[in-house]
Amino acid sequence: MNTDEQNISEKKDLNQNPVQEKIPQDKIIQNDFNFLRSKSRETTVEECEQLNIWKRLEAALATHNEEGVGLSAIQIGESIRASFLIYPKSLVTKGAEGIEIKRLVNPRLTKKENYFKYYGERCLSFPDHSANTWRYKKVEVEDDLNGKETYEGLIAVAVQHELDHFEGVIVPDMKIEPIKNEENKVGRNEQCPCGSGKKYKKCCLGK
Repeated sequence: MNTDEQNISEKKDLNQNPVQEKIPQDKIIQNDFNFLRSKSRETTVEECEQLNIWKRLEAALATHNEEGVGLSAIQIGESIRASFLIYPKSLVTKGAEGIEIKRLVNPRLTKKENYFKYYGERCLSFPDHSANTWRYKKVEVEDDLNGKETYEGLIAVAVQHELDHFEGVIVPDMKIEPIKNEENKVGRNEQCPCGSGKKYKKCCLGK
């Protein structure tokens, strides 16, 4: 999944130290609609290690490190439910330094809060496509490696994006549908749910 240009400078620090061991350089599969619409099967931590999936995903993502924070195994040709995310901690906590890495195995969405419209969601597998999507600002995810963890803002959107990949849901197929539940409607002067830190009226309102 892609993020805003404001995080580019922080992401460039990810590749300062060269990888010592030789890692297969997988290319990110692009514009293969049929394959990427297929569902991924469940996997195990052991299988992920045998496939060296984490380092392969990290290496493939590093070739697009100015654009993406997450990549799923199917995007490099492995139809298993495993994802890799790497992002600046400042995306979660303002002013925080350093990098956060998440490895997900068979993640399941267990809780979700604050339905909102996310504008211009993109995917490294479909660089010429974008979609306005309905996402949850806060999600709880349980997976076989980390147990239960909570994600918010742009990282919550990224996690939902990777979960879609497991089900064969891709950005070019996404369609906006009306929100039926108005309980979480955002006020004009409230913080925008997209995670920008701006007021809603100065950010996504009216887009």
